[in-house]
Amino acid sequence: MASSPSSSGATDVPVDRSTVSNSTSSVSSVAATQPQRRSSRRSNAGNRRQSWMDVAFASPPWGSHYKDIGHCRFAKCTKRIQNATDTEIANLPKSHLADAISASTAYTPKGKHERLLMDYTRALLQRNIDPNDLNRWQRSAVSCAAYHGYPKLLKLLIVDANCSVTLGTPHALIAAVENGQHECMTILLEHRKEELLTILNKEENDGASDKMIRGKHPESALEKTVARRDVTSVQILRDQGNTRMSDSCYWYHRQKVLPSLLQAMYDGHDENILAWSKCLHWSFPTTDRRMINYIWHLIAPNSDFPKEVWLNILSFMGRGWWMDASSSARRSISDVREWNVIDSTN
Repeated sequence: MASSPSSSGATDVPVDRSTVSNSTSSVSSVAATQPQRRSSRRSNAGNRRQSWMDVAFASPPWGSHYKDIGHCRFAKCTKRIQNATDTEIANLPKSHLADAISASTAYTPKGKHERLLMDYTRALLQRNIDPNDLNRWQRSAVSCAAYHGYPKLLKLLIVDANCSVTLGTPHALIAAVENGQHECMTILLEHRKEELLTILNKEENDGASDKMIRGKHPESALEKTVARRDVTSVQILRDQGNTRMSDSCYWYHRQKVLPSLLQAMYDGHDENILAWSKCLHWSFPTTDRRMINYIWHLIAPNSDFPKEVWLNILSFMGRGWWMDASSSARRSISDVREWNVIDSTN
């Protein structure tokens, strides 16, 4: 059957193949003469540094191990650590305990996960693997255990494993304070008191008025506690850590937070929280305490007034008398040193 023409009335036109080949060759010759366009995206495949995740997934057992950690299959991970060969243990980039503690909070019950995490930690210690690693947020396993409230696991790490409580950011005490984990705070101060007292003293010194920088807020355990208005945490830091108020902590919380916190702490006591007294000495900023100590130890013994009279004199002193002048945001420290008391009273 003969083919009929199309409905549009168009007919087949013969094509000269030599003309098509010549045009194609001319286009290719023009493209060859033009410079090749470079991609705007620069390849970093050869310069990219190898991460611990690349090493983990390159080793056959540890890619699945990392996935099981994220899904809280801790019993399976414990058996994998126990049954791994020495070569496989050598290829393990990190213990992943900090990642496991962080992941465990997404599932319940909490008590069961703590037991499984302790079994996993013991398996790590039996294979001589350091359990106190850092996760992607630079938190150590000790810090994660303190933050998420695993007191038994925390005690296992700092007593049996002898892990550091200062590794990572923040350190374990601040992590416990941030989440209001009072039992973990007590455990840390009970077993690592000397180490943490050094840190608390350093935080107080870093918050002194002569080191304060406008726009920067020094981080400290007491400052975190005051900001949360956590009376129990303040009492733990006071009783076990001998914590004292720094200039920066007072300066940032002097108006609303600190008065309400002290009112809640000393509710029912015959204490004026705005004036100095023996039990409130710690709540005065560092600069004020130094001046009060100077008056008590250098001026009072050389005067004719008995010490009881000096205690009554000190009770008229308010919080921030000296610190307000030296840390005023309106003037720098060099300007404060040039102030004259006679000029300021005119």
